[in-house]
Amino acid sequence: MPFKYKKRTDRVPPAKDVMEKAVKEVAVEGCKLRTTATKYGMDKMTLRRYVLKYKEHGMQTTFLPNFKKSQIFADREESALAQYLLTASKMNYGLTPKECRKLAYLYAIENGKNVPRYWTSNEEASYDWFRGFMERNGTLSIRRPEPTSLSRATAFNRHTVSQFFQLLRKVLERDRFEAAAIYNCDETGVQTAHKPGSIISQKGLKQVSKATSAERGQTVTICCAVNAVGNFIPPFFVFPRVKKQDYMTYGAPVGSVAATHPSGWMTVENFLLYLEHFKKYVKCSIENKVLLILDNHSTHISPQGLKFCKNNGIVLLTLPPHTSHRIQPLDVASHVWSL
Repeated sequence: MPFKYKKRTDRVPPAKDVMEKAVKEVAVEGCKLRTTATKYGMDKMTLRRYVLKYKEHGMQTTFLPNFKKSQIFADREESALAQYLLTASKMNYGLTPKECRKLAYLYAIENGKNVPRYWTSNEEASYDWFRGFMERNGTLSIRRPEPTSLSRATAFNRHTVSQFFQLLRKVLERDRFEAAAIYNCDETGVQTAHKPGSIISQKGLKQVSKATSAERGQTVTICCAVNAVGNFIPPFFVFPRVKKQDYMTYGAPVGSVAATHPSGWMTVENFLLYLEHFKKYVKCSIENKVLLILDNHSTHISPQGLKFCKNNGIVLLTLPPHTSHRIQPLDVASHVWSL
């Protein structure tokens, strides 16, 4: 596919009424194709194509060129994708062009679109599509972001926290959630090798050792949720493995679920599994909604996750970035309980 299409001729496509008149002269009146094309100053192969379309579809034929035939997404779908990119940028989590192309591929697969072979083999949209997408959506532009630390961009302050509680009030007034339908979700990473405590040793030694299961542990992510009356959802574990094994949940609370990822961290795919696990125990629906308050990590607000929540009556409310150490209930309460 060329980088940008360049016209090879100055010929202007015929108007709709002219094309319709020429097609009817050939298809209905029996005039010769070449003579009619010369009469109206159009290419005979173009006229032939429209004549065949007219014979197949009759008056339902569109006598205008269809320049959007090869466009992957409809205008409405591209607008939704552009709005998502703008929202991510405003939240200081803007996507790079490559990340946008990967997102477009996932969006196309999710919506059952026919994509070119290049998209499937590389699992991302082509750069030509990205360039055309940017040209069709004038509200978007590629900018080099100013490096902004999280503490500066999302610092804990009165304005940020007030905005969150205003949103919380609107959601509570709109859906009238009871205490049992308000859940808080949080993740924590646990190391498989514990950190030894202080021991008594000889004074003056520069290095003191103590036996542990391993010198350097691996991270296991645990995702938990509890509602405002104290009921909890069985934990969801992400182990640093490639394949899931049944023994991973031996000794865990009843109903616990295990997932895997080489890093042991939560991913978009694993969070979708957690949402299914959450729905199983909460038994929510469009008619029986629940509120889920959690961090605004990128794995929590993916298009797939948002779609699942919308279809299953889960209302997501994310905490402002860099404020969980002060207003995340499962984070703050654990420190209070330890006192």
